[in-house]
Amino acid sequence: MIGAGGLAIVPTETVPGALVRADLPESVRALELAVGLAPSDRGLGGTLHLSGSRELEEILQAAREGGVSTAHTRVIRRLLPGPVRLLIELDTGELTRARARLGVGQGVVDTNGALSVRVPRHPLAQATIQMAGGGAVAGVAAAALRTMTDEGMRGAWAGRGGFVRVMSDGGVRALGVASTTLVLTRAGGVRIAAEGALPAREVWGALERRVLFVCTGNTCRSPMAEAIAKRIISESAPGPVRTVVESAGTSGGGGGATREALEVMAARGVDLSGHVSRSLTREMADRAEVIFVMTRRHASAVESIAPGSKGRVKVLDPEGRDVEDPIGQSGAEYERVASALERMIRARIEEMDR
Repeated sequence: MIGAGGLAIVPTETVPGALVRADLPESVRALELAVGLAPSDRGLGGTLHLSGSRELEEILQAAREGGVSTAHTRVIRRLLPGPVRLLIELDTGELTRARARLGVGQGVVDTNGALSVRVPRHPLAQATIQMAGGGAVAGVAAAALRTMTDEGMRGAWAGRGGFVRVMSDGGVRALGVASTTLVLTRAGGVRIAAEGALPAREVWGALERRVLFVCTGNTCRSPMAEAIAKRIISESAPGPVRTVVESAGTSGGGGGATREALEVMAARGVDLSGHVSRSLTREMADRAEVIFVMTRRHASAVESIAPGSKGRVKVLDPEGRDVEDPIGQSGAEYERVASALERMIRARIEEMDR
């Protein structure tokens, strides 16, 4: 029905949406009239509705000719599908390429230099989008059509594929509030334009990068690595992705850092006196985006504790060599290890930021 040019009012996880084929000018114009837009108005200014996040990545890669920022990729992969609307800032050329890929006119799913996109999680909304037959789908909040009765909409779409209002909720309870609106800036950053169904704390929590360093007892190598990483990050220009750094050990827990670790780090301007060692748990590993271990033996131990971590565990040294334990050795050995850790961590941070 929607594929033939009709109008569908369907439930989403937030508020109901009114959807039409965005690449069929007559259907778009009928929706513009239904929401009260005059012929002189500059387009529907609707929202592109997609059934999957991968499709959005492909649209942006084509529009930006391959360049999608790390922060924008994280938003797409971590928050979609879900109760968020994205306003993606694009320059004139990028918007032109995006419209051409979608086959839509100016102002149908963009406004003020930004492409508006939703990937709803609701199964009925996804099914309706998929029934569009591969064409782009534009939507507005169904409440925007409140001045039209269902009978009026049937009449307006009688020759355009028909009208349907999906009454079932598909077993999914709608939140009843608008989506949270995020702006993906032209500079590659992210900001919240309007908080809605998804609280701001959950947005930022989903977007943060959590890094975990693991050694054996969490008394020298991994706490030094944690402290060094935190210092490097704090001294760098703030990026669009917040990084949280932690450390743990595969055994032990409860004690402080070794005396030599305290002294070596103090000489680097870092106070480890408050460190309390802790044992790695499955929950810690599951939260981490990447887990840097000191040796290949630690990698096996982490994957044993948290089987789901496989693929996220890496030996800290980019060349794959073990960082040997300095415990029981001289301060000079601790200094050598700390210097090696810093080199490795700088390389890994640069790698993550690419």
